[in-house]
Amino acid sequence: EICYNESDIKREMSAVSSYDQRINDIKNICVSQDELDSLNEEINKAKALEDYCRKGIDKLSAAKNELNKNIYSFQADGKGYKSKIAEIDKKISLIDSGKCPTCGSQLDSPEFQEEKNRLLEEKASLEKEVSGVLDGLKLIKGRMDAVDKKSSELKQSLATSNLVNLQATYKSKVFQNTQSAEPIEKMREEVVKKIEELNKIKDDLDKKKSIYNALSMIFS
Repeated sequence: EICYNESDIKREMSAVSSYDQRINDIKNICVSQDELDSLNEEINKAKALEDYCRKGIDKLSAAKNELNKNIYSFQADGKGYKSKIAEIDKKISLIDSGKCPTCGSQLDSPEFQEEKNRLLEEKASLEKEVSGVLDGLKLIKGRMDAVDKKSSELKQSLATSNLVNLQATYKSKVFQNTQSAEPIEKMREEVVKKIEELNKIKDDLDKKKSIYNALSMIFS
């Protein structure tokens, strides 16, 4: 019985195993489609959050502008009311003095007392308006504080958004997969060639074995 030299076969089988191992090593550093899909989902969530924050900030900014307009309007009204009250106080003080500083006439007649009472009623009405202005300003101030707080929260969420990092990671992993695909395909082609060579060597050895066996039968 012949003893075959199978070193060629072993060498080719070793080369095939080596390529298989290298392919597996490259696959191990590749990112699965599930992982990419999960990463893409996180990117979409981060985009949605940033969009929500930006729209919210814009709406709050518009609301704050309206509140500022209301503040200016209330302040103008309050200033007008206080100015009228100051004029009324001057008139009341003049009547209370009992004498006109210009002509020296007396101001203690019933007509002047009626005028004083009318002025006091007008002053009381204006003071209510001023109180309403102060209450309105207080309410607006509370709303302004709430707007500022919410706007600050949204800006903080926007500042701490991980969207840029997620996008960079996704791009890096896709590039990594793309770079890995080409060498894997080349190695697969090499494996196919090696297997073809292995089969050829095996066929040659089988032929040699058949010839040897035939010769052995002839010369035995």
